Amino acid sequence: MRPVQLFLIFLFGGLTLFPEFQNIKKRMIFFDEELFNLLPLIILFILTVFYLVKNINQYHGNGKIITLIPALMGVMFLVLIFGHKLIRSHLDESETYFTAENYNIGNDGGITLDFKTNKHLKGFRIDHFSETYYWGSYTRYADTFELDIPLDFTKSKYAVLKRDTLYFIGDTIYFSVYNPR
Repeated sequence: MRPVQLFLIFLFGGLTLFPEFQNIKKRMIFFDEELFNLLPLIILFILTVFYLVKNINQYHGNGKIITLIPALMGVMFLVLIFGHKLIRSHLDESETYFTAENYNIGNDGGITLDFKTNKHLKGFRIDHFSETYYWGSYTRYADTFELDIPLDFTKSKYAVLKRDTLYFIGDTIYFSVYNPR
C-alpha cells in the first residue's frame, strides 16, 4: 500500500461524495453540473477497479491485509454514493401526499413542493436556463407544517394548510395546493 493510492481514493471519493449529499442541486441547459460531478465518479470507479486488481496481487505476494486498504476504501465510497442515490430515488418516487405550487417564485416556471406521505419533501424550481432540485423533510402538526428544506430564497420555516392554499407564517408567500388522491 502506498500513501498516493489512499490520497487519490480519498480525493476523488470526497469530490464525488460532497456534491452527492447536497440538498440543493442545480441543472443548467448549457452546463450541466451533474455532468461535471460525474467525472470524479468515473475516475473513482477506474481507480477502485485498478487498485482492487493491484492490491489483491500484492496481498497474494506478501499476505498483509493492509495492502487491501485503498481498494476497500474505494469500494466503501462507491457503496456510499450509489446507496445514497438509491435511497434518494426511492424517496422521490414514494407516494405524494399533496403538491404545492407557486408561479411567482423563479423566472419561468415557478416552484413546486412535493410533500410525500413518508414525510419526505422535494422541491423543483425552473429558471430561465436551469432547473433546481431541493430535498428535505417536514413535520405535520394538525394544519401546520414545519419545513426542514434548504431553499436558495428566504421563507418562513412554518406553513399553514387551509383548504387549497399553503401559507407561510409571517410571510406573503403562498402556494396553491393540489391533492393527488
